[in-house]
Formats: sequence, C-alpha cells, structure tokens
Amino acid sequence: MTQKKLLIAMILVGMSVTLIAQQLDSVAAQKGAVVRVVLTEQGFEPRQVTVKPGIVEFVVRSRLVGMANFELVETGRSESKLSMDRATTIKTAMSLKNRSVLSPGVYELQDLRFPEWKCIVNVQP
Repeated sequence: MTQKKLLIAMILVGMSVTLIAQQLDSVAAQKGAVVRVVLTEQGFEPRQVTVKPGIVEFVVRSRLVGMANFELVETGRSESKLSMDRATTIKTAMSLKNRSVLSPGVYELQDLRFPEWKCIVNVQP
C-alpha cells in the first residue's frame, strides 16, 4: 500500500471513529449529561462543570504519563470546612468512560496521584 493510500485509509478510519463517538455521545446525552474532562500538566480541563441531577456520563482522559487513579467524591459543606461524605472509585486507566447517577450536590473528580487538582462537578437541584 502506498503512503498516500495509507494516509487516506487512516483519515477515513479516524473520521469513522469520530462519527461513532459522536453518535454514542448523542445516545448518552438523551439518557443524561455527558461530561468530558482532560487531565493535563496544569490540572483538569475544565476545572468546573454544572449538570442536572440524574445520569451523568463521564469521559475522562489523562495526558500524563503513568496510570491514572480517578475518583469521584461527593462533598458536604459544614460551617468552616469541606468534609468528604462518600467516595466512589470510578476506574484506574489512562482513559475511561463511566456512567453515574448523581443527586444534587457538589462532587470533586480527582486523580489520587495529584490531590491538589480537582474538577468540581455541581449538580443543580
């Protein structure tokens, strides 16, 4: 196969994968929100998202070297401090998809390797 044909084939495959991902996101969006988050050398992007209660599809990708250890933590606020009420491990991977049912509140998505970096997930009442 010539380099030109190989390049065309790679472009077509990439387009097909993109179209399939868009269709899957469309189906997931019908059943709930889709939240895309990327972990970079500067932390999570975006740093904060707001969704409605119900099914939330998380699509999280790490651009950092090594195995990520993502965790979604629901937080509860007291008068002066932030306390962790409940922790649910999502998955350990460089890239993951996870569907969670979230009730109103504030959640933090983090990679346990970098506790200072968080993506705040606000679930509206």
